[in-house]
Amino acid sequence: MLFIARCAFYTAGAITLLTNYIIKGMVTSANDTTRIWVPPPQTGFLPDPNAKLVESTYVAEIARWLATDVRGF
Repeated sequence: MLFIARCAFYTAGAITLLTNYIIKGMVTSANDTTRIWVPPPQTGFLPDPNAKLVESTYVAEIARWLATDVRGF
């Protein structure tokens, strides 16, 4: 039973990393420099009502999301 759980855990991790690699490749190959406005990361459980939107690009945001996803794994 423990072997099956380990296999499932490592399979999920491999699928996550592969998906991230594919998404990052698709976004970076497009060379899209369009400016987007995104909310800043939350510091607590409730969103800050006075938070200002931050200017970014698709490539920078995907890189930030992927870094967060890989660290979470």
